[in-house]
Amino acid sequence: MAFVHIDGRMEKIDSFCASTLPKPVMSNGPRLKLEFHGLLASRYSRGFKATFSFTENFGIRTGTQLPDYPCAFVFNSNESRSGYFYSPNYPGFYPRDTECYYFFHGNQGEKVHLHFNYFDVEGVLP
Repeated sequence: MAFVHIDGRMEKIDSFCASTLPKPVMSNGPRLKLEFHGLLASRYSRGFKATFSFTENFGIRTGTQLPDYPCAFVFNSNESRSGYFYSPNYPGFYPRDTECYYFFHGNQGEKVHLHFNYFDVEGVLP
C-alpha cells in the first residue's frame, strides 16, 4: 500500500496486489510511505522490484517550471512552436491534493491549439 501526507496524516493512495505491474506512483510532497505485507508464503510469489527518484518538477519534462506556484509550467512559442505536455506522474495516477497550471504564451497573431491524446481526470463538484 502507498500512503501520502495530507492535512497532517498519512492517507492511502493506492494498493498493489497480484502480478499486474502497477502504474507509477508520485507523492504530493516530500513524503511517501510504502507498506509491504507478505501474508501468505508461496513458492510462486517472488515479491517486487522498483525504482525511485526524487524530483522537483512533478516528473514533467517539457515546458519551464514556474517558481511562484507549487505546480506550474509555461510553454513559450519563441522556444518551441509545438510539443507535448501531460499531468504529473503520467501515465500513473496524478498526485492527490495537487493543483497544476499550464500557461501557453504565443506571439502576436498566433493562437494556441490543444489536442488531447488521452484524458481521464476527476471532476470538480458541482
